Amino acid sequence: MFDYLYAKQYAIQRQRDGLFAQERERYLQHCHSTGSTRVTLQVKGQALLRFANHMRISDRNGMDRQRFDEIVGLVTESNPSPGAIYGVKKCSQPWLRFLGWLVEPENPKFFIEELESYVSWMRDERGLSSSTIEQWTERLTSFLCWYGGRGKKFSQINIHDIDAYFVEMGKNWGRTSSAYIVTMLRVFLRHAASTGKCDARLPTLIDRPRIYRDEGLPSALEWPDVRRLLTNADSGASNDIRDRAIMMLMAIYGLRTCEVASLRLDQIDRKNSTLLIQRAKNRRPQIYPLIASVADALDQYISTVRPAVECPEVFIRFAAPLSPISRAGLSTTVHRRIKELGVSIKRSGPHSLRHACAVRLLSEGFNLNEIGDHLGHQSASATRVYAKTDVRALREVAAFDLGDLS
Repeated sequence: MFDYLYAKQYAIQRQRDGLFAQERERYLQHCHSTGSTRVTLQVKGQALLRFANHMRISDRNGMDRQRFDEIVGLVTESNPSPGAIYGVKKCSQPWLRFLGWLVEPENPKFFIEELESYVSWMRDERGLSSSTIEQWTERLTSFLCWYGGRGKKFSQINIHDIDAYFVEMGKNWGRTSSAYIVTMLRVFLRHAASTGKCDARLPTLIDRPRIYRDEGLPSALEWPDVRRLLTNADSGASNDIRDRAIMMLMAIYGLRTCEVASLRLDQIDRKNSTLLIQRAKNRRPQIYPLIASVADALDQYISTVRPAVECPEVFIRFAAPLSPISRAGLSTTVHRRIKELGVSIKRSGPHSLRHACAVRLLSEGFNLNEIGDHLGHQSASATRVYAKTDVRALREVAAFDLGDLS
C-alpha cells in the first residue's frame, strides 16, 4: 500500500521503518477499499506515522482516553492549535478503533432488562415495523437514561418523575411531540406493569395534550415547486443525478425515507417496467409501474455515477466509506434542496414530497382509498387528513345553491 501511495523511495522507507507499519498499512488498505482517494490516504498515512512514532509497544494492549490525549499533545507540541489537534484526532481515532486498541468508556445503560422485554413484545406480539420499533426504542432509551441518572430503581418510578422529565427535557417540544411521547410512555409503562415492574396505576396518571383529529394540514410543496426542485437537479453533476432520482421516487410514488434508503437494485425491473417497494408500515410488497421519467433517472444514476460497490442498495454515498445512504443522510439532502428553493414551508423534509404526491393525486380526482393504497397507508385515517386540502371540492360546497333556504 505504501508503494501505491508514495512515489519517492525515501518516503516509502520512512513509512516502513515507523512503528506499527503493518497495522498502519492494513488500515490504509481498508480505507482504500471503502473509497478513500489517493490524496486522502497520503494525508492519513503521514498523520498516522507521526502518531505511531509517539506510541509505545504496550499501547497495542489498550489505550485509554488519557493516554490518547497525551500522545495527541506530543504530536502537536510544535503546533498546538485547535485545527492541528482536531486533524490528529480525526486520523488516529478511527485507526485505533479499527485495530480495537482504543479503550472507550461505554455510555451508561439503565434498565436493559425492562427495555429488551418491551422491544421483544413490540416485535413478537404486536408485530410492529422495524422503523417504529427503532424510533420508540431510541425515545425510551433517552427517558431511561435520564431516569436512571437520578439513581432510582425502576420500581420506584412515579408520576412526579414523569412530570419532571417533561419539565426538564420537553421545553422545546410542541403539543404533537409531547402527545407522541406520552403515548409511548403509557404503552411502555403498561407493559412494565403487566410484568410487575411498576405500579399498574401509573400509565393512567400521565396526562396527554389534547390533539384534535385531523387538526393540522400536511406540510406539502406546491406541485410547481416540486417541478422546480427536480429541474434544479437536472444537470450532469453526480450529486444532482443521484438526488434527482431520490426526489422523483418521493414525489411521484410517495415513498417514505426508509423505503428509499432500503431500495435494492433487484427491486427495479427494467424488463417489465415495474418497481417493487417493501412498504414500511404494512410490511407488504407493492408493485408500481415504472414510468419512463423515473426509469431514465434511475438508469442515468446507476449506469453513470453510482459507485461500484457490492452493496445491493441503490443509493450509495459518494464520500468514503462508500456505503448505503442512511435515512438521516436522505433527510439532510432533501431538506437542503428544498431550502435552496426559497419557499416558505413549515416542514421542508422528505415527507413534504410525500405529502405533495398525495395532494397532487387528490387534485387529479383520485379518491382517498386510492391515494391511501398508492402511499401504502395502513389505515384510512392516515389518508383522511388530505380531504382538507381539496380546495376545489371545498369551493364547490361553499358555492352550493341552497335555493329557498338561503
